[in-house]
Amino acid sequence: MDGRWRVTFPLRDTFSGAELAKVAEGHSTGSFDPQDTLLTFASRLETESGRPVRWEDGFRYELLLKTDRLWAAEFQCPDGGALRVYLQNVPYEDTSGLWQPYAWDWQA
Repeated sequence: MDGRWRVTFPLRDTFSGAELAKVAEGHSTGSFDPQDTLLTFASRLETESGRPVRWEDGFRYELLLKTDRLWAAEFQCPDGGALRVYLQNVPYEDTSGLWQPYAWDWQA
Protein backbone atom coordinates (compact mmCIF):
# COMPACT_ATOMS: atom_id res chain seq x y z
CA MET A 1 0.00 0.00 0.00
CA ASP A 2 1.13 3.51 -0.72
CA GLY A 3 0.99 6.22 1.88
CA ARG A 4 2.67 7.59 4.94
CA TRP A 5 2.63 5.11 7.75
CA ARG A 6 3.39 5.62 11.40
CA VAL A 7 3.69 2.74 13.80
CA THR A 8 4.12 3.03 17.54
CA PHE A 9 4.74 0.30 20.05
CA PRO A 10 5.98 0.22 23.63
CA LEU A 11 9.60 -0.64 24.25
CA ARG A 12 10.17 -2.87 27.23
CA ASP A 13 13.06 -1.81 29.42
CA THR A 14 14.74 -4.99 30.63
CA PHE A 15 16.08 -3.06 33.60
CA SER A 16 12.69 -1.90 34.87
CA GLY A 17 11.67 -3.13 38.28
CA ALA A 18 15.18 -2.83 39.69
CA GLU A 19 16.40 0.40 41.19
CA LEU A 20 19.59 1.90 39.90
CA ALA A 21 22.46 1.78 42.35
CA LYS A 22 23.88 5.22 42.94
CA VAL A 23 27.62 5.41 42.69
CA ALA A 24 29.14 5.98 46.12
CA GLU A 25 31.59 8.87 46.44
CA GLY A 26 34.45 6.49 47.21
CA HIS A 27 33.74 4.47 44.06
CA SER A 28 33.45 7.41 41.75
CA THR A 29 36.03 7.61 39.01
CA GLY A 30 36.53 10.68 36.89
CA SER A 31 38.24 11.50 33.63
CA PHE A 32 38.06 13.99 30.81
CA ASP A 33 37.41 11.02 28.50
CA PRO A 34 33.97 9.36 28.83
CA GLN A 35 35.07 6.02 27.37
CA ASP A 36 37.98 5.82 29.81
CA THR A 37 35.61 6.54 32.71
CA LEU A 38 33.14 3.93 31.48
CA LEU A 39 35.70 1.14 31.12
CA THR A 40 37.48 2.01 34.37
CA PHE A 41 34.21 1.88 36.30
CA ALA A 42 33.16 -1.44 34.69
CA SER A 43 36.55 -2.94 35.50
CA ARG A 44 36.40 -1.77 39.10
CA LEU A 45 32.83 -3.04 39.54
CA GLU A 46 33.83 -6.40 38.08
CA THR A 47 36.69 -6.70 40.57
CA GLU A 48 34.63 -5.67 43.58
CA SER A 49 31.50 -7.68 42.77
CA GLY A 50 33.22 -10.82 41.48
CA ARG A 51 30.78 -10.84 38.57
CA PRO A 52 32.43 -11.04 35.13
CA VAL A 53 31.90 -8.13 32.75
CA ARG A 54 34.97 -8.51 30.52
CA TRP A 55 35.23 -11.21 27.87
CA GLU A 56 38.51 -12.80 26.79
CA ASP A 57 38.74 -10.24 23.97
CA GLY A 58 37.72 -7.26 26.13
CA PHE A 59 34.49 -5.47 26.99
CA ARG A 60 31.42 -5.81 24.79
CA TYR A 61 29.10 -2.86 25.14
CA GLU A 62 26.68 -0.67 23.24
CA LEU A 63 26.11 3.03 23.79
CA LEU A 64 22.41 3.63 24.41
CA LEU A 65 22.73 7.38 24.86
CA LYS A 66 25.53 9.72 23.88
CA THR A 67 25.18 13.48 24.34
CA ASP A 68 27.54 16.24 25.42
CA ARG A 69 26.52 15.74 29.06
CA LEU A 70 25.15 12.18 29.39
CA TRP A 71 26.17 8.69 28.32
CA ALA A 72 24.40 5.40 28.94
CA ALA A 73 26.03 2.10 28.02
CA GLU A 74 24.99 -1.52 28.30
CA PHE A 75 27.67 -4.18 28.71
CA GLN A 76 26.94 -7.77 27.69
CA CYS A 77 28.39 -10.05 30.37
CA PRO A 78 29.86 -13.54 29.78
CA ASP A 79 27.31 -15.02 32.24
CA GLY A 80 24.44 -13.96 29.95
CA GLY A 81 23.48 -10.93 32.01
CA ALA A 82 24.08 -7.27 31.38
CA LEU A 83 25.39 -4.22 33.16
CA ARG A 84 24.05 -0.75 32.46
CA VAL A 85 26.18 2.25 33.44
CA TYR A 86 25.18 5.92 33.34
CA LEU A 87 27.74 8.74 33.07
CA GLN A 88 27.36 12.47 33.43
CA ASN A 89 29.66 15.32 32.55
CA VAL A 90 30.30 17.49 35.60
CA PRO A 91 31.63 21.04 35.10
CA TYR A 92 35.22 21.37 36.25
CA GLU A 93 36.98 24.75 36.35
CA ASP A 94 37.85 25.96 32.84
CA THR A 95 37.66 22.54 31.15
CA SER A 96 35.11 20.62 29.14
CA GLY A 97 34.18 18.87 32.40
CA LEU A 98 34.89 15.58 34.10
CA TRP A 99 32.95 12.45 33.18
CA GLN A 100 31.73 10.51 36.20
CA PRO A 101 29.48 7.48 36.63
CA TYR A 102 26.35 8.32 38.59
CA ALA A 103 24.32 5.09 38.47
CA TRP A 104 24.52 1.45 37.43
CA ASP A 105 22.35 -1.67 37.39
CA TRP A 106 22.77 -5.42 36.75
CA GLN A 107 20.36 -7.52 34.75
CA ALA A 108 20.37 -11.22 35.65
